Amino acid sequence: MAIKHDSVTEESSLARSITTWRPENRAMLPVAGYHRARFGCIPCTQPVCAEDPMAKLYKFRRDDGSFDYDRYRATQIAANKAKLDAVFAIKDNIGYLAERVLEIRGPCTFGLCHGTRRGLEQQWFSEFLNCTVIGTEISDTAVQFPNTIQWDFHNVKDEWISETDFIYSNSWDHSYEPRYCFDQWVKCLKPGGLMILEHSSRHLPSTVNPVDPFGASIDDLVRLLNSWGNGRYGVHQVIETLPISTYDLAVSETVNHKVVDLRAVIVQKTN
Repeated sequence: MAIKHDSVTEESSLARSITTWRPENRAMLPVAGYHRARFGCIPCTQPVCAEDPMAKLYKFRRDDGSFDYDRYRATQIAANKAKLDAVFAIKDNIGYLAERVLEIRGPCTFGLCHGTRRGLEQQWFSEFLNCTVIGTEISDTAVQFPNTIQWDFHNVKDEWISETDFIYSNSWDHSYEPRYCFDQWVKCLKPGGLMILEHSSRHLPSTVNPVDPFGASIDDLVRLLNSWGNGRYGVHQVIETLPISTYDLAVSETVNHKVVDLRAVIVQKTN
């Protein structure tokens, strides 16, 4: 039976737990204690769906079983503020992906980048593709960065629908409901438009937690996307090796994590 997390909802409490946690302490704690120390809750993960039980999803549930959106949002905002200086996007990789967009799609006029934190993804795509690119970020820190709006990426603006050439994200693992999320993103694409999902060792089921609720191997992600697309969209290409496929991620002043196997899944909306 899945374990329900506690009902801690205050952003300040979440920020304190995320900021003061140190990765080197994980080995000293049992699983439940590790999650409580870092996130103020205990783990509650389930398979995403019956057809792919190896993909995992953290469930934000109240005691009555209903979805606790307030806790999801507070968790994401607290984590954003704790990691505000961290940069996950790599300019060389964005340039390479922009070239693939031009090869597959041709010239672009408008793109979206979701979950961008410091806004570098949209800046680089805009430079490489010479088009307007907007980034979304759920935290109120969005106002600190150019061409970034505060926005939950599960939602869409009317003016985006069928008007977007491409969507990029390395933060898709922050979704509380990935099938719905991807359907929403594809709704924004023009016919033949592209959804680019960066995948790495940070996106695996073993890394799932309240900040990164969704995890899947790249093979499982491809199967899920093709299944959920149901003819409306599907995987066009898997880029097995990006120009920079390994990097060191600074998670604290003294600890780095090596991120490996950077790849990308390019999904195309059908005409």
